[in-house]
Amino acid sequence: MTAEQFWHKLASLNTWRRCEERESHKKPLLLLLALGYLRHEKPRLILYQEIETALKQLLKRFGPPRRRYNPEHPFNRLRNDGLWEIEGLKAEHTTKDGDLRPPLLRRDDVRGGLPAAAWHLLRDDATLFKQVAEHLLRNCFPPSYHSELLEAVGLRECWDSQERLLRTRDPRFRPEVIQAYEYRCAICGYDIRIDDQLIGLEAAHIRWHAYGGPDEVPNGLALCMLHHKAFDQGGISLSDDYRLLVSPALHGQGNAWQNWFSTLEEQSIRMPRHPKNNPNLEYLAWHRRQVFRGA
Repeated sequence: MTAEQFWHKLASLNTWRRCEERESHKKPLLLLLALGYLRHEKPRLILYQEIETALKQLLKRFGPPRRRYNPEHPFNRLRNDGLWEIEGLKAEHTTKDGDLRPPLLRRDDVRGGLPAAAWHLLRDDATLFKQVAEHLLRNCFPPSYHSELLEAVGLRECWDSQERLLRTRDPRFRPEVIQAYEYRCAICGYDIRIDDQLIGLEAAHIRWHAYGGPDEVPNGLALCMLHHKAFDQGGISLSDDYRLLVSPALHGQGNAWQNWFSTLEEQSIRMPRHPKNNPNLEYLAWHRRQVFRGA
């Protein structure tokens, strides 16, 4: 397999173009996990039960909220993209619908991993390895996830602590959003500066860029670093009348919890000066459906 052939397979992952639903995160998470295994010199093919445990945790942390997580689905379906291999699979391991039976995979020590040609290609080309990881991150996850996700799959050491992943964002998005909200957090009013330089105030995408969210002010919120992280992780969201929603999954103790979240619940955010810049209701609905960890 050449690098060009690998990129063609990666670009053709058959779930990536479903921008409306966040189901396209599953295969990239499995691939990032496989890259982590390769980086730490684990065998090419890993026991299903080891992958199952690790991938389920990744799905819970970095995927959309679901009542049930099914790591066996990407473990099985990534084969269709030519980027995965399963060893020891038998007919009895598969249901009539083509899904896998996890208890039998565990019982029979079924293994999975990157195909040999892809594994050797990535092992021997450090530049390609890094480019692939960056591609997976940029195309499926917001920037606020990147550092923690790299840490979770064992790849954080591949990037210098000061190095930022390449981004394909409109450079005007952040200044325009922050200006629209008069240089303060829409939730808590944070506006700390060093001299004239704002610190810790960011522009959050409501509907993520990787899922069709445009770099436009109505798809943005000016948020402090803490509220941005909570927003992207699904800990908070906004109602259609622009009131703060706090997820039951988000909790804490003491003054920090009181000041930053619990006392602000159901309060209206600080709106932009011009109504044309108000958060788009369609994008807010997407966030509540695909990101917010509601009841």
